[in-house]
Amino acid sequence: MSISHLWGFYFNPRQQWHNLQQNHSSLVESVSHLSLFSAITPCCLALSMWFFGIEWSEKTRFIQPLQILGIAICMYLSIVTAVILLAFLARAMTKDYGKPANFDLAMELACYAVTPLLCTGFAWLFPEGWFLLLVGLLGLIYSIYLLFLGTPILLEIPDERGFMFSTTLVTVGLVLLALLFFANAFVWMWVLR
Repeated sequence: MSISHLWGFYFNPRQQWHNLQQNHSSLVESVSHLSLFSAITPCCLALSMWFFGIEWSEKTRFIQPLQILGIAICMYLSIVTAVILLAFLARAMTKDYGKPANFDLAMELACYAVTPLLCTGFAWLFPEGWFLLLVGLLGLIYSIYLLFLGTPILLEIPDERGFMFSTTLVTVGLVLLALLFFANAFVWMWVLR
């Protein structure tokens, strides 16, 4: 994904989905996009933990570099896994909602729809709870908006069916997000014990 695609999703998302519908990305392009943008949150979190530490039990704790690396790797793998699972679900659901899509198309939809949520990882460079919550919520809302907007366009299904399709994907996506938070919290508790 080029920078022009990224700007297009922020400033003219409908036109950007139409551009992608006409010129589909390959699976390699979607996976490279996913691997690059999924690294934002773990890298920024690692930098934040390295420089600022973690407040734990009302005191600041600095973690060993190998522990930071372990947390970052686990977070990266869990983000990539969640997006790939979302793409598999989208692929499986297309049979019920219109013309069956290939996995490349489902991966393209999942990768580009979650990009704003993945970009919220930059907020870890300013590790304040209220700021992280606000930026994360805004990224989640915009990702849901992109999913609702892009599903009927990219999959070429009617808007009504696209709404139901997107609603199902959002529901499962939120469950995956909750599992992602749980898995990362488990890793953090294991590291900080």
